[in-house]
Amino acid sequence: MKQKRLFSLLLAAGLCVSLAACGGSDDTADDPVTEPDQEPTGYTAEELGQDDFTPATLAEVSGTWVDGYGAVLQINADAESYLYRTDEGRVGQGWVRDADGEAWLNFNRYQHLFERSADGNTIYIHPLDSEMEDSPPDADTETLFYETFTRDDTADPGQWTLDELDGDWVGEDGSTISIDADNYTYEAQCEETGSTGDITEDEDGRGIYLYLNGHGFLIPDAERSTFTIQFVAADFQMPDGNYETTYSRA
Repeated sequence: MKQKRLFSLLLAAGLCVSLAACGGSDDTADDPVTEPDQEPTGYTAEELGQDDFTPATLAEVSGTWVDGYGAVLQINADAESYLYRTDEGRVGQGWVRDADGEAWLNFNRYQHLFERSADGNTIYIHPLDSEMEDSPPDADTETLFYETFTRDDTADPGQWTLDELDGDWVGEDGSTISIDADNYTYEAQCEETGSTGDITEDEDGRGIYLYLNGHGFLIPDAERSTFTIQFVAADFQMPDGNYETTYSRA
């Protein structure tokens, strides 16, 4: 898979181990981010060794774009927002801004700039310059840096909203997940044990997730009637694992 991950480990034990052993019940997460942090958190061109380029404007990158793996990036200049669907089908939303005539996009807490081809049909994504002294992200950090997208306004990223997830879901292995969208919480249950925690979205382009040891991102099918879960480590906590169970409406 093209998408970069911090950590992914298959566990044969399945849901009971992965959800119930997630570091205790009542896990909490920060509220969804609704306003951007105006301080850049990317890296300078010198730090990354990138060539000079002329950044594109927000109007120039508005529309729908796809990459060679099937990922979809849909930018709405008027709403200063975007939807991003990975090649695996995970869908997230985030924000873009027009800063002094340059479009910059926030994804996974990193800011990105756009370079547009002369014909306007291709965009190439760079890190946003900043004064940070840290080294660039390592290869396992999920960013859109150096991705190339081609314009395709027929592509549809879809959008998996939290309201759509509200209610009870049952896995192929008999485990269940009950989601309370109004209170941003979930309860997971299997034959042996159960667990509770938060479900939320950071609006950083990566999508809705169950807050476990790490983040358990929900990946819907094309009709958004079932979902699987993809684990990605948080800054301070590694996930227990990943499993292949598909959840359907109970």
